Amino acid sequence: MDRTVSLKPAAHQRGITLIEVLIAISLLSLIALGLTSIELFTRNHVTSSSRRAKLQNEISYALTHISKSLVRAIGNIKIDHVDDDTILTDIIDTYTVLEPYDPFYGGIKIYCDGPLGAPDGKRGTGDYRVAYRFRNATASPATERYRLEYCAHYISGSPSNVYEVIANQITAFSATVAGHTAGDPTSGSNIVNLSITACWDPTQAHHACGSPDNPSITMNESVYMPSVSTN
Repeated sequence: MDRTVSLKPAAHQRGITLIEVLIAISLLSLIALGLTSIELFTRNHVTSSSRRAKLQNEISYALTHISKSLVRAIGNIKIDHVDDDTILTDIIDTYTVLEPYDPFYGGIKIYCDGPLGAPDGKRGTGDYRVAYRFRNATASPATERYRLEYCAHYISGSPSNVYEVIANQITAFSATVAGHTAGDPTSGSNIVNLSITACWDPTQAHHACGSPDNPSITMNESVYMPSVSTN
C-alpha cells in the first residue's frame, strides 16, 4: 500500500514568525520599563516626603523652643529698648554681627521674667537672658555648621556661655521685631517674627538644596509677647 506523506503543515499548526517574537519581546520590555519607572518614582517620592517631614520636625521643635522663651519676655520697649547692645537689659536683641569671644551668625537674645519656673510679672531680681545663635556655612569648626544653639543663661561679654544644640541642618535663621526701625531702640511692637530654613544635606555638592533628592523647607511664625509693653 502506497502512502503519501505531506510536508506542508496543516492550517491549525501554523508556527510563530520571527517578527511576532520580536513584537512580543518589545511589548514585554515596555511593560517592564513602565513598572520599573513607577517603582522608582514611588520610592523617590516616599524618600523625599520622609526627608521633608523630618526637616519639618526639626524646625517645629526650634520654633516651639524659641516661642516659649519669647512668651516669658518682659519689659517696656520705650524704656528697656530693642536691639540696643549699649545696655544689658534690653528686651530683645536680634543680631547678625560677630562678637570676638563668641561668634554669632544671626540669632536672638531675650530678657525673660524670672526666676525660671516662678516668674513674678515684673523686671528685677531673678530675671535672666537667654540666647539663640545660628551657626552658618562659615562657622568654625566645620562640625558646628548648620545648626541652631541655645544658651539658657546668657551673660553678655562672657566667653563661658554654654550652648546646646536644638536643631541641625539649618541653613537660614532670622528674628525680627515687628514694627522696629533700625537705629531706633524705642520702636517696635510686642510681636516677633521668626523664620527658619532647613535643608536635608546642606553640604551636598551634586544636589542643591531644594531639589527632590535634597529637599529644603522654610517655616515662619509670629510670636506674641504678653508681658512686653509698647507704651
